[in-house]
Amino acid sequence: MQKRSQVTVFIILGIIIVAVIFAAVYFYGEAIQDFTRPAVLDASQLEPLKAYVVGCMKDSVAADLENLKKNSGYFNPINSKVDYTGYSVNALVDKSLTSPNLMNSLTGVENGISLNVKNKIINNCNLDSFDFEIKKEIENIEVSTEIKESNVIVNLRYPLTVSKDRVSLNVDEFSLVVEDDFGKIYRAVNDVVNGEINGDFNMNEYFLQNSEVTVTRAEGNNGIVYRIVSENEKDGFVFGVKR
Repeated sequence: MQKRSQVTVFIILGIIIVAVIFAAVYFYGEAIQDFTRPAVLDASQLEPLKAYVVGCMKDSVAADLENLKKNSGYFNPINSKVDYTGYSVNALVDKSLTSPNLMNSLTGVENGISLNVKNKIINNCNLDSFDFEIKKEIENIEVSTEIKESNVIVNLRYPLTVSKDRVSLNVDEFSLVVEDDFGKIYRAVNDVVNGEINGDFNMNEYFLQNSEVTVTRAEGNNGIVYRIVSENEKDGFVFGVKR
């Protein structure tokens, strides 16, 4: 009789335990799964996305720096030219004008690079290939560029909300540093331009005082063409002085 009572108690306890487990799974199953399953999205998984955006920035800046050196600090040809061996070179000094200094400001160059990076991000940086849901705040994109002696620093604010399986992360800061002597060369260009305008630029004397850059010049059809290079920038920067 006692054994039968013990068996009955165990059966009742078993039924209660099964009922409790069933209720827990029914009411809290999804929460339990979310607690026990591995995280489906973490910051490390965003690294390829961040690298891709920085790559878009790098492509834009590299193309701009090449273009700026060919076009004498401008993104496009300007009206004043010096003709040299069949080529037209932008003239940063035009002595036929009342205001002969046509050099683009460094701030103007920086703003142009920033604008082109912004356009690249908006129009040619497709994020659809990533296995995330990505919300882009294009209207809040901000880009700043700083040209230093031997590098160009570009900072991008591009608010992104990345989601996957009910998990969301935010990323909005992207930075790029391009090693380039554009700033060093542009400082030398400014020195040459001011010297030509004042009529006192001495190329040999300048080299003795500024050996980190090399300045050469050649006669064009209607003026002089200068080329400035550094140890790291062999293609250099070309501009004209129009008579």
